[in-house]
Amino acid sequence: MIFTDRKDAGTEIMNACKNLSVKEREADIGEYCGFSIKVRFDPFDRDFYAILRHGTSLSCKIGSDPVGNIVRLNNLLETIPQCLKNERKELETMNRQVEESKEELKKTFPQEQELAEKSERLNRLTLELDGSRSHRPDKEEKRKSIPASLSDRLEKAQENTDLAEENSTARQSGEKEF
Repeated sequence: MIFTDRKDAGTEIMNACKNLSVKEREADIGEYCGFSIKVRFDPFDRDFYAILRHGTSLSCKIGSDPVGNIVRLNNLLETIPQCLKNERKELETMNRQVEESKEELKKTFPQEQELAEKSERLNRLTLELDGSRSHRPDKEEKRKSIPASLSDRLEKAQENTDLAEENSTARQSGEKEF
């Protein structure tokens, strides 16, 4: 159906909102100035919105005045040139950033040689550490690897500690050791 009167068109938009079911929440209702138009209910805001779509989406709140709703749609369409201008500016900025990034990629990394050397050293150390981790000596092997004099000293120190504990226990119980 084609409407030429603002009031009739606005009333039809409001009727479409009333006819939305709880499950639907959104419905296509026709075309306006080359844009498809949908109405949508937002349960959070408890408001109805008109959505104009043609490659992009623009939306406005639907009010209680039928003529006012058409004025809102016209105002929404009038924002398109400014939106287009903003999008073109953003596109120019992004294109410039892409070109700058391409130039940066062409430059060599000043510390590239140093990085390669340190990476190679890190790889060697990692391999050495992995090799030493695969062969972990048990306690007996560790004891054998300790020099004999140090091993003897550890054993004597342990014996002295054991003797000191025995003497302490004997004194507490009243015994004397000769």
